[in-house]
Amino acid sequence: MKKNLFVLLLVITGLESKTQTIASLKKDMYGIASDATGGRFTASAGYLKAARYIEMQLRAAGIKPGWREGNKKTFLRPVPFT
Repeated sequence: MKKNLFVLLLVITGLESKTQTIASLKKDMYGIASDATGGRFTASAGYLKAARYIEMQLRAAGIKPGWREGNKKTFLRPVPFT
C-alpha cells in the first residue's frame, strides 16, 4: 500500500506542474505521511484521510475518476479485504 501511495504521489506531483519544487514535494509528502494519517492502516481513518488528499490532488490536476461504485464514479478502487 505504501508503494502505491508513493507512486501516486509521484504522478500527482508530476502532473501538478512542469517543475517539481522542494516546497510542493514537502506539501504532498506531509499531506500523505503526516502523523494525522496515523500509519495509514487499511480501512483506518488515517488511510481514508491520505486517500482523500490524493483524490483532491488528482481532481486539481484535472484527472477524471476511473472506477465506479454503483452509479457514482470514484478515484478509490474497491478491493476486497479479508
